[in-house]
Amino acid sequence: MGHAGIPRAVLAAALLLTAAHAAAQEDLDPLRRLPFDTGGVSDVEATSFQLYRIPLSATVRDPEEKPWGLKITFPVSLGGYEVSAATSLGDLAERLNTVTVVPGVEFVLPAGPDWTVKPFAEAGLTSSSGAEGGTDVLYGVGVRARGEYRPRRFVVTLGGALEYKSGGDSRSLVKHYSMLAAAADAQVPLGFSVAGRDARGGLFAAIRNYSDVKLRELGTEPFEVSTSYEAGVSFATDPPLRVWKVALPWIGLAWRESDALSGLRLYLSFPF
Repeated sequence: MGHAGIPRAVLAAALLLTAAHAAAQEDLDPLRRLPFDTGGVSDVEATSFQLYRIPLSATVRDPEEKPWGLKITFPVSLGGYEVSAATSLGDLAERLNTVTVVPGVEFVLPAGPDWTVKPFAEAGLTSSSGAEGGTDVLYGVGVRARGEYRPRRFVVTLGGALEYKSGGDSRSLVKHYSMLAAAADAQVPLGFSVAGRDARGGLFAAIRNYSDVKLRELGTEPFEVSTSYEAGVSFATDPPLRVWKVALPWIGLAWRESDALSGLRLYLSFPF
């Protein structure tokens, strides 16, 4: 990274830690509307497969040509969940499908040659199927940061976020929460090409810590979600692959584990 890169990385971390709180609404989707009467639920578990934040965006101001950049973002997430619960009527299970669209604005602020800091604000909708299905309005603000280093043959990507998200109506279990997240990815050349693009592959890991989680109580016991962990594999090409004119600069498949939620998550871009 070099001595010149260290102060810039510290600056990026300082900007990240001093920004306003935030978190991705999609993280707690299966808990937003439980398909059961919450008054009789004593325990909840959810497994999922989630396509996380398809990277649709439009550049308004190019950061490569200006001191800072601006993007209009249109991230779309799709989720399928198997939710089970122990209730006063016995063990129940139901499948939920969700679609979440949260358009927003994202500023792109270079912090030296290696780091980019991205404050953002977004508002949108999440819709779910099932007995308690419906549509919620979601909104959030926060900041994301991303750094990339290339020691020898490796491409190492680091990222983090500090976010606050809120929304949902009176039926929603999750009202609002904050999230502090960090992720790391390391890739090496794979020795082959895809559509004329050099391929890389590697390992990915992330941790998310939730705080100020406002949940309605399940029966007499408060329901808590504190930390989630992810680990998996990643793939990228240089230059990036494009599908239907959408650039896919990074693809990751990770297993996610937290207090009550587990499952696979497919990324089509690095999450920060």
